[in-house]
Amino acid sequence: MVTKTELTNILKEWLSKFLSRKYPDSDIEVLIPSRALSSLENQKLKRVQNISFFNFRPDVLGILTKENSNNIKLVFLNREVSTWGLKDIGVMQLYCRIAKPLHAFMASTQGLAPQIDRIINHHKRHELISYNGEKIKIFRYDLSLNDVDKLSITPLEERDFFE
Repeated sequence: MVTKTELTNILKEWLSKFLSRKYPDSDIEVLIPSRALSSLENQKLKRVQNISFFNFRPDVLGILTKENSNNIKLVFLNREVSTWGLKDIGVMQLYCRIAKPLHAFMASTQGLAPQIDRIINHHKRHELISYNGEKIKIFRYDLSLNDVDKLSITPLEERDFFE
């Protein structure tokens, strides 16, 4: 059994590699915030609009910048060693509605609770995971493969995103 701290470090590495592959023309910084984003001493974050309202911290934070650009994009990743439930999704959705990240991921070693999977994937209740025209991507992280379990990705329509 892996601890939350160990999983956080594993997912920090995964997110760094994933973003580097997805956005090769961007400067990518991935960190594990020690406190709320609004109080971090990071020069790039200080340039994010309305950062003073970001009184929360994702478990892992990706910061993307392009050369010669002031445009900064954020990527949130929350992790859990048990299944994700509706309350957890609600918390991430609030973060996303405030900060409007480029992407938001929820990774767990156990995946999504079956009843929540049914609501989102079978009954197509995507409003539960939608924000600013995007969707929170939820998946099980397979420790034996050291990668995303592709069959666990929710919503189903986002599976191609991970290719």
